[in-house]
Amino acid sequence: MAPIATSWTAARLKPKLPAPLNPTPFQKRLMRNPYAVALSKPVRLCALTRTWLPRSFLQPFELVPRPDTDELWYLPRDLTTRVPREERDETETNKRSRPGRRNYVLANQELLEAVNSKRSGLTGSWARFSNPAVGPGAKLRWRADMDEFVCKMMRKKVEGELVALMKWNQGQLSHAKTWDAVVKKKQMGALLWLGPYKEGTDTPEPRVEGEAATNLPQAPLTSSPITDEKGPGQFATISYPPHWEKKLPLHNLVMLLGQEGVDSLRAQFPNIMCHEFVVVKDKQETVSVRQWLWKLQQFLSKLEDN
Repeated sequence: MAPIATSWTAARLKPKLPAPLNPTPFQKRLMRNPYAVALSKPVRLCALTRTWLPRSFLQPFELVPRPDTDELWYLPRDLTTRVPREERDETETNKRSRPGRRNYVLANQELLEAVNSKRSGLTGSWARFSNPAVGPGAKLRWRADMDEFVCKMMRKKVEGELVALMKWNQGQLSHAKTWDAVVKKKQMGALLWLGPYKEGTDTPEPRVEGEAATNLPQAPLTSSPITDEKGPGQFATISYPPHWEKKLPLHNLVMLLGQEGVDSLRAQFPNIMCHEFVVVKDKQETVSVRQWLWKLQQFLSKLEDN
């Protein structure tokens, strides 16, 4: 067993210390830091690359039985929607049956695409996942479009996190019309770029797939340093005044959610989302959405860029 796994196993057997009742300022900063939280998660083995990484860097898959057949399908565990208790059928149990064990894969779209690509070196590698509780005659299935399916589900998860935060918003999110307004914001945890939006236009309807970009409202000139019409790149960061040495993520929401996702958010929350920039504050309530934004960005990134 790898040394990192051995040390993790030994650490896991030790009794956990209770959370501090009166955390220090440094401990509070760590609890608000999504990257520190991600690195603190237990390590797991990627079943494809055989690399040990914190669980936050990986995508877990579990076998889920299909009700109308005897097949078992691999599905992304943390992205599947649970049925509310009041909406369950009378014949359903409180817990869904999940045979087998969790198998973890590096959360990256290119890697999942290689599993279904010929001559990639990883073709059909999902069949080697470890499932000691499943019998040898079990019919295991893997979606042919798993990379696109996980991308769709992860985008839906991020959009849901933003919607939930917006409905409960008490200063965790705020808009900024121009770059000058951005640099005046305080307690910034991340910055979202939603693309140009012309002030005074009606709330946009969700964009129809295939609609020409020229039909969308255009923004007036601003002092934004983002000159590329496609927005910031994959791993763009900003320096946050008055602490310019501190770099924060600049997420291109059009790239992460697609134009349809951005238009949907703008249609639901025009007061905040109908601006070029949205500031995510550095607060405990925003840790989850910042983690998912970062994970989606990692998922869509190119392997050679990681």
